[in-house]
Amino acid sequence: MTQSLPDTPFVQKRSRSWTLPGGRHPNDIRSLARDVYGTVVLGTADGLFRFRDGRFEIDRDIPCPDVKRLSVRENTLVACTGLTLSERSGDSAWRNLLQETWDDGAVIDTLPGSPPSVILSEAGIGTIEDSVVRPRPDMYPPDAKAFRFAARQDEVWVGGTDGVRIIQADGTSTDLLRGHRIRDIVFTEEDHALVASAEGLYRISASGDEEMFETPVTDFHALATGDGWIWAGSSLGLCGWDGDRWHYLAGPRWLPSDDVRAILVVDNCVYVGTGDLSTSRPAPSDNDGQWTALYLVAQSYRYAVTEEPEARACAEQAFDAIAWLEAVTTVGGFPTKAIVESEEDKGSDPVAWYPTADGRWLWKGDCSSDEIDGHFYGYSIYYDLAATDEKRAEILSLVDRVMGHILDIGYLLICADGKRTRWGVWAPDYLNGPWRAQRGLNSLEILSALRSAEHITSNSRYGDAYTDLVENHGYAENARRTKITTPGHVNHSDDELAFISCYPLLKYETDTGLRDIYLESLHQAWEIERPERNPWWNFIYSAIVGTPTDIDKAIRTLREIPCDLLNWPVRNSHRRDVTIDAYRGRKGEVQSTHVLPYDELPMSKCNGNPYSLDSRTNGASEDDGTYYILPYWMGRYYGYIGMQNEKS
Repeated sequence: MTQSLPDTPFVQKRSRSWTLPGGRHPNDIRSLARDVYGTVVLGTADGLFRFRDGRFEIDRDIPCPDVKRLSVRENTLVACTGLTLSERSGDSAWRNLLQETWDDGAVIDTLPGSPPSVILSEAGIGTIEDSVVRPRPDMYPPDAKAFRFAARQDEVWVGGTDGVRIIQADGTSTDLLRGHRIRDIVFTEEDHALVASAEGLYRISASGDEEMFETPVTDFHALATGDGWIWAGSSLGLCGWDGDRWHYLAGPRWLPSDDVRAILVVDNCVYVGTGDLSTSRPAPSDNDGQWTALYLVAQSYRYAVTEEPEARACAEQAFDAIAWLEAVTTVGGFPTKAIVESEEDKGSDPVAWYPTADGRWLWKGDCSSDEIDGHFYGYSIYYDLAATDEKRAEILSLVDRVMGHILDIGYLLICADGKRTRWGVWAPDYLNGPWRAQRGLNSLEILSALRSAEHITSNSRYGDAYTDLVENHGYAENARRTKITTPGHVNHSDDELAFISCYPLLKYETDTGLRDIYLESLHQAWEIERPERNPWWNFIYSAIVGTPTDIDKAIRTLREIPCDLLNWPVRNSHRRDVTIDAYRGRKGEVQSTHVLPYDELPMSKCNGNPYSLDSRTNGASEDDGTYYILPYWMGRYYGYIGMQNEKS
């Protein structure tokens, strides 16, 4: 019986940002609070702002705009500022609680109370008596600077540059975490204290037991709890504990700045993004055809599940684009990788571009095996699941031209210059000769394409070619091991090509002996990929072997893929919870020994390196959503997500 996990709603992390008016200083946010009306209030270096209906309203009446900390006591908003301590009840006027001539430095915090009676200033701790501050040096170790107050029942907690001092009602005190630089203290519903420090995040039980969290980063400045989460802000981003694991949100995908100084949890939200999305332009890639083919597959599965006309129309549009890639070239049966208008920027790739017959377009040469793999994967699934009879006839004709070109020239792709392309090679003289490293994968690729071509066209030429490669050139045995050696650098793109070749090959192959070989190849590839939690690979493997495998891990990844697909800069290599691999990735990238949550990784396609930790992109490019929708609709089609479907 098929293992199926329901397609239920879940909370997905998303980010949206706002910029306060007035330049740099108002955007130096020190404190966040929610007033008695439920309005979010921001204390900044240059003003107090209220956030209503997506707009900021400045409070021009506050006695000092240099706000250090905000708190709400009963119906009163209390503001610690650079000059004084002020409070405002409802819509009444602000009232100063200290003499305006007080010059002992900025007020940093106040002890909860109504009205506040104990303050923290740059000069130290003091009590307010008749609007005058009386020093209280006994409340924190000498030669140390206090920074934060917290109160629980009859206890006062003071944090600063020399740990935490807990003061009891009878005046006795206990010191914890001596030598640690404490920045914030909050209490949980379980009566634990959470302590943010430069050295890390600690939980202190009611009995005084200390536990240090294994957080992704340290140097914490702010804490908040709510909706079952713990949120800790650091100079390196935001960490969130959901009760099971830490989530690390950093870089402009999530935050306008990684220097988090204030946190407020409101109605299942924690607010803070950057980037100008007002304009965009398309740019050619090295595999436009393959990416379009994968979108074709996604919409074909969607149509098979929903029978929505829109899904079929999207699939038809994608197929027409792929067919155009072959029709536009001046070489029959040779599809191009990409097309641009003749005056359009072609990018920096040195590959030759050729004009179309009418001169309006340029098409990119050097078509590779990647493109052919993607095209035939797309042709076969669209043909089986979503194509109309008219489109099936078009697919048949296109497959005949492309596969005919490959066979006519001896399993090679020949471009307009009369030369074979760099990677368009499946010929026995190459694969069983000098191309040892590509032997397994390229043998698998051409066998899959031939089986698909035979399935679509019923042309015996393709079946005969398939049999010849298997019986006379050992291609099935070649395909048993798509990775002949264990490389120092893994090409994750090759892993994708192996999976999209295995799927149609095993769908259409009926010979038991050959199926056993191909299944062994698939199993070997999947075991290597299994730790990546790639939903597409998991669903392909499950569908072919007939046993749902790691469906929960696939769905976890789908839920982690961010809605924002911009290529933001991301950095994880500094994290304390990451083990750096001794080997770098294929492109020299630093990588981890395990895959982090996908919403904490650099944006990537399904064939990217999920172990890669950092990216130096700038948020100026965006990926497409096929990364998500293809495995999602495949999971729906096979019944791994939501409803059980009849499969063809």
